[in-house]
Amino acid sequence: MSERFEVLEKLGEGGMGVVYRARDLRHGREVALKVLKGASERHQARFQREARALARLQHPGIVRAFEFTRHDGDPCLVLQYLPGQSLLELLARRGPLPPQEAVSIVAQVGEALVHVHAQGILHRDLKPENVVLHDGRPVLLDFGLCKASTEGDARVLTLKHMGVGSPGYAAPEQINDAHNVDALSDVYGLGATLYALLCARPPFVAEHEHEVLLATLKQDPQPPSTHNPAVDPALDALCLRCLEKEPRRRYRSAAALVADLQAYLRGEALSEPEELISSGDTLPPTEAFAKLMEVGFSSDDLVAGPRTPSQHGQVGDAQVEAGDFAAAAASYRKALAGEDDPAVRLKLAYALRRGGQPRESLEAYTQVLAVWPDDYRVHVGRGAARANLEDFAGAAVDFRRALKAVPREHPERRRIKSAYIAASKKVRETKLDRVRLVAPPSTLPPPQD
Repeated sequence: MSERFEVLEKLGEGGMGVVYRARDLRHGREVALKVLKGASERHQARFQREARALARLQHPGIVRAFEFTRHDGDPCLVLQYLPGQSLLELLARRGPLPPQEAVSIVAQVGEALVHVHAQGILHRDLKPENVVLHDGRPVLLDFGLCKASTEGDARVLTLKHMGVGSPGYAAPEQINDAHNVDALSDVYGLGATLYALLCARPPFVAEHEHEVLLATLKQDPQPPSTHNPAVDPALDALCLRCLEKEPRRRYRSAAALVADLQAYLRGEALSEPEELISSGDTLPPTEAFAKLMEVGFSSDDLVAGPRTPSQHGQVGDAQVEAGDFAAAAASYRKALAGEDDPAVRLKLAYALRRGGQPRESLEAYTQVLAVWPDDYRVHVGRGAARANLEDFAGAAVDFRRALKAVPREHPERRRIKSAYIAASKKVRETKLDRVRLVAPPSTLPPPQD
């Protein structure tokens, strides 16, 4: 190929890009060369943007970019060569993975994705093919669709002539408008990858690509347990939460998803969707602070200053969006001191539970139930607080009451049912453990005639 690189083999080719395995004679190492062939100036600019984006990413779970150069006038990206099989190849060889193994892999990919998002970059093409197992660790590859989320030019950076990612793994909003994506689109892609590892197939399968895209837009995916009976209700709920049509109903961030994946691996209770327990639609952080500005606040006013109960509540909303639940609880208490509003008390209960105060949260939810006995959100929130306290019998009762309070066609019913099943399973396990503790099988008296 050149005096510097000795080409060893072609690894792949698609669209206008070719990837080679080569030896870098200057540095004495094997590399992957990604070459753009016959590209226009616009495509070359996108390719250079990919190089700049990769250069900002330094994480063991992300392929390294060594440099951007040219060969015979064609742009060339010199990448770390990672021998190993992709997750797609792993699935072809083994079929569906055991849930613990699948979750462990996706949690590690998620940690890399958190780093990607922290640099202001979106991947936009998460799928098993773009993750390789190298030295026992999953590594995220192929940023050919990546987008710098803070750049003005939101056009897709691609070598594949596809503006929507990959069918079966692209989020609905990516299909509708490739410009209108954010980090939650990557959350969808990561959830679809988890689904594939559990089921050896993506969430939607059809004979033609357009049918897959249409199903992604119009249909709900089947729970992974439909294809893999080893998947339990909690993991079903986690996976399906990633695949919600509306981005706001997914995990709020890749970091929140990783936290639940790790909790699952530890056998701990998972978080429940915020929409189930909030007293209304929440605002994105920038909109929440803009709302504060409408009532006469500056950013300094978030710390001190005389406020009405309504204004205290708005400050609490912004603090929840920022993840400062202790401060939000304090703000909601101030609002309640001026006016006892059950909607604000519901928000207080949520902030207390998210802030690690489940007993105080349980008390607040119970107070709201005295006013709103038929509100499913309150029952779900109180059930979650009880689950945090390991009162799974009480949690199951609350989740069952929530199920009775929502119509069968309600979009949250499936997740509430999953929570009820998970709590009920914990109750059965606890009872079985108690039986074993009181009378181990080896010491049971013989049956009487």
